Amino acid sequence: MKKINNIGLLTLFILLSIVLSACSLKYVPDQNIDLENGVNEITDRSEIMFDDLNKSEEDRGIIKYASEDIDESDVSLIIEVVEGELIDLQPRAIDPDNDNIGYSFIGPFNEAGLWQTSDGDAGKYLITITATDGDLIIKEYVLIIITERNKAPIIECAEIINVIETETVELNCNFYDLEGNEFSVTYSGWMTSDTYTTTYDDAGEYTVIVTAEDDVNNTVTKKIKINVKNKNREPVLENVQDIYAVEYDVVLLNITTTDADGDDLNLVYGAPFDADGMWITKDGDAGSYASYVKVSDGTDVITEKFNVFIENINTRPYLASIPEIVVDEGETIKINVNATDAEGDDLTITFNGWMTSDIYTTTYDDAGTHYVKVVVSDGVLETSQNVKIVVNNVNRPPVFIVPA
Repeated sequence: MKKINNIGLLTLFILLSIVLSACSLKYVPDQNIDLENGVNEITDRSEIMFDDLNKSEEDRGIIKYASEDIDESDVSLIIEVVEGELIDLQPRAIDPDNDNIGYSFIGPFNEAGLWQTSDGDAGKYLITITATDGDLIIKEYVLIIITERNKAPIIECAEIINVIETETVELNCNFYDLEGNEFSVTYSGWMTSDTYTTTYDDAGEYTVIVTAEDDVNNTVTKKIKINVKNKNREPVLENVQDIYAVEYDVVLLNITTTDADGDDLNLVYGAPFDADGMWITKDGDAGSYASYVKVSDGTDVITEKFNVFIENINTRPYLASIPEIVVDEGETIKINVNATDAEGDDLTITFNGWMTSDIYTTTYDDAGTHYVKVVVSDGVLETSQNVKIVVNNVNRPPVFIVPA
């Protein structure tokens, strides 16, 4: 510091008074700054947090950034703003020597004298602005009064909601307004209300926009992402029923399938059917069988059971060949019949022609060749054979007639 004599000191005081009287500060907010969208936002302002910002204005009083013991009456400028506005201190000072003047700011202001206020900054702030020509220093005190702005309602929602098709989407948002203002809520995008029951066609990703607007036109929006996962619909088997057939029949399953999701389907048939659902029956297959058909869409498998009843096919009775019979007159003829039925049906044997039963005693008048038709019947089908019977003549001695 330079040494100053009494005359110089007096001169200094005079100059200082002139400077003090000429120095002025003016708050000029920049109307071109887009605070909402962050354009030209001041990024180098002091990020200073205060423990007492949650107190009411009455309890908090003035937050002092001035080192001197001054109060509100000592300020030369009062600036009043609303939370969220930009404060631009534009001090103006002159120097009689035309020296360059430098300014410094304390508190939440950055080196350019800017403070981008935000929600929660409401209160009173006493700050000091310092101007210097590099040798001498002057100070001015400014009172910043920040009032709370009316804030938009608050929306509390889940950011992502996951559901499965056919489930109900419930947004379950919580709404409130800090100032207690009335507000309205609207839903737009994929949903137009706070609930929606999904369908089998809704798989995908969607966005719902929730908007809350208070009665002073403060609006807030919230985007919610909705993920709807696909729910597989099971394939359907149709025309699955018990089957009745007869031996030697070709049994072909006529089963149809559908799938609401349009998935490719794979059919599998149980025994005794082949891969095409066909069974060629044969003699001896009579009986009952339990089978199934199975369909898969790649995710779900559906199985349905059914029964197959195969009846015996009715075949002709079997009649063993009866050989030719040769007898002499006076002898008894016995026709031996050997007949069976594959299905075990009861058989009826009849004789037609020269004999009407299986036994006959010839007479001396029966010489010759005769035929007997043997018929074996199961009641539906019959088998027959014509049996050849040869009766040889027997010579009889003469007989006297007494008396002559």
